[in-house]
Amino acid sequence: MAPTEADYIQLIIVTIGGDTEGGLLATNLPIFWSAHDSVDDLNARAALVKLDAIDLLLGQSWKKVSFKALDGASVSLSDLFDHLLRLRQLAQDAADRGDTITNAGGAIGELTTQAPIAPPWGAGTFPDANDRAYRGDAYRSRKRRGGV
Repeated sequence: MAPTEADYIQLIIVTIGGDTEGGLLATNLPIFWSAHDSVDDLNARAALVKLDAIDLLLGQSWKKVSFKALDGASVSLSDLFDHLLRLRQLAQDAADRGDTITNAGGAIGELTTQAPIAPPWGAGTFPDANDRAYRGDAYRSRKRRGGV
């Protein structure tokens, strides 16, 4: 069964590391999802929404403060911000790879057609580049025939 929009949104929240206390991601991700209606591929659409979600968290990070407790424990806002920046870079790289594959229109898989095999020494004086001897054909005999 194919994942639904709600499944993709939940997956994005989980891969980012969870929602905020106020449910900021769960509230806004459906809006981001509908903003990318023009993208047909759901995986590419989810990658773009994930970037939007990380940008939203980066935009909200100014509300956080760095502090140090009396027992020596400390929380540094720069750690959270750096983590979100690294997470965004990874998401951007994944989105770029996905866009390259979907927009290139190329085929993925094993080639099924080969060039026809022509005699290695035809009418010309140059050998045929498609000769099995040059392709490393395992089934071509290595013995010379006809005293040549």
